[in-house]
Formats: sequence, C-alpha cells, structure tokens
Amino acid sequence: MWLEDEEVGGRGFLRRAYRGSRLNVKVGGRRRVPASPTTRLLVVGGLVAAAFVGWLTWRWLVGVLFIRNPAYQIANLEIRGGGELASYFIREKKGITEGTNIFAFSIAEIREEFLSQRYSSKYKSMEISRILPDTLRVEVIGRVPLARLAYSGNLVADAEGWVFGVGTSGKPTLPVITGYGGAPLRPGDRVQGGLRDALTMLDLLEKTGIGRDILITTVDVRGGFSGKRDDMKLIVNGETEVILWWPRREPQGGTENLRERLMVLRTILRSARQEGRRLRTVNLSLEDYKANCPVTYWE
Repeated sequence: MWLEDEEVGGRGFLRRAYRGSRLNVKVGGRRRVPASPTTRLLVVGGLVAAAFVGWLTWRWLVGVLFIRNPAYQIANLEIRGGGELASYFIREKKGITEGTNIFAFSIAEIREEFLSQRYSSKYKSMEISRILPDTLRVEVIGRVPLARLAYSGNLVADAEGWVFGVGTSGKPTLPVITGYGGAPLRPGDRVQGGLRDALTMLDLLEKTGIGRDILITTVDVRGGFSGKRDDMKLIVNGETEVILWWPRREPQGGTENLRERLMVLRTILRSARQEGRRLRTVNLSLEDYKANCPVTYWE
C-alpha cells in the first residue's frame, strides 16, 4: 500500500508539474538578422564591379587575340556586285582596305548603313563574310526592275514595290506604268495602291509563265475604265486594250482570282491568233468574267 501511495503521489506530482509548464522548442541554430541597407548596397556594388571588371577583361582579350592580332589583317578584299558604288562605300567611305583588321568593324552596321542610303536603293542586299584568317568577301545583290514609272524619267520599280533608278542603260522593253497621280516618287520609296497592284499583276505574269503569250507594253492605273475605281487598262501586243479588275479583298489579295483572269486572257489571245483575227478590246472586269467576257475585234 505504501508503494501504491508513493506511486500515486509521484504521478500526481508529475501531473501538476506538467500542467504548470511550457514547452519551448528552438528551431535552427542561430537567429537570422535582416541585412541592413548598407550591406545590401555593398553586395550589389560588388556584383556590378565584378561584372565591369569581367567586361574589361573580355574587351582586352578580344583586342589582343583578334582586333590587334596581325594574323587577321585583310589580305584579300573581294567585292562582288554593286559596281563602283559598293567599292567606294567599302574602301573610301568606311576605310576598309587591305591591311585593315578583319574584326575591326561590325558587319551588321556596315550592311545596314549601305542599304539605308537612297543611292543604294537599287540593291536588295549586301552580304559580308569573314573567311579566316585574311579574306573579306562582300556580295551585293541588285534589285530586278519589273516596270518603268512613266512620269519619272529613269525610275523603275521591282516586284516588291521598291523604287530605284537604272539610268539610260535600263531595259527599254519593260512595261510602262502610267496614270499615277500621287506625290512624286524618289529612289528608296516603296509604292502602294494602284502602282503596287500593277506590279503584282506583272510579277504574276512572269512567275507563272503566262506572260510568254501576253506582251504588255503599258499599264494605266488611273481606274474608272469600267466603273470600278481600282481597275486598270492594259495595252497588250501593241494593239489590244484590256480592262482588268480583280477582288483585292480575297485571301492573299485575290492573287488566285487574278491568275485565273490572266489565264482567260491568254486563252482569248490564243484563239484570236489561231483564227487570224486582231483583238481590239477585252473586258475582264466583270464578276462573272468566265461566262461574260466582252470582246471586240479590229475590222
């Protein structure tokens, strides 16, 4: 009984001690103290300084290994295309000649500056290649004239609508676009509206081969020939007037509809030739042109 009383008493003591105590648990080792603004500023400053030193080191290595390395001096400067203009720009204006370090200039900047000049509008691209250790190759690709602009003397335009000059040596057989009433165009401009539509039509003729049977000498883009403000008049084979229109709002500017109309025109021209008749007018401006395409002949 004494043992039982002692055990009960012990248990009661423990129970009372447990009820009056609190359990404190300390997680982790040390208490984290927030960094002060000064400490943060020092850390950021250290990182910036390290990055700057790294950049200086990189510049120094590039200079030693490449830009000031005599092994990379240009011995062969090849300029292909672009004529005297490209040669002058590279050699005289930019000072890139034999003996210049091949890494002493930015290819992207040279190319962008050349193509941004109005006098360079007749060139489509300039590709510059470093062929280590000592060859620099410059290739200039010219634009291909597609039509002359009637009012502008020697200005022409390519399939993308870019305007440039060709001088007196340009192709005399190019179709002439007339009827443009907008602001005067200059080399480096890009045409829109009726001029661009005419170039789209001429480019499609050439790419599809349909143009082998359709010799267009003049394209008048004034509009209004059939009551539509965006139609145009073509002079074909020197004697046939063709009124042409197509719905530009269709997918891809109505290119497929335009191709079909030009194919109908080719069929009409071939049939007249086989019959020995001279076409005077063809009207391809109607919506139902396949079933209703008015044609007249020279007597």
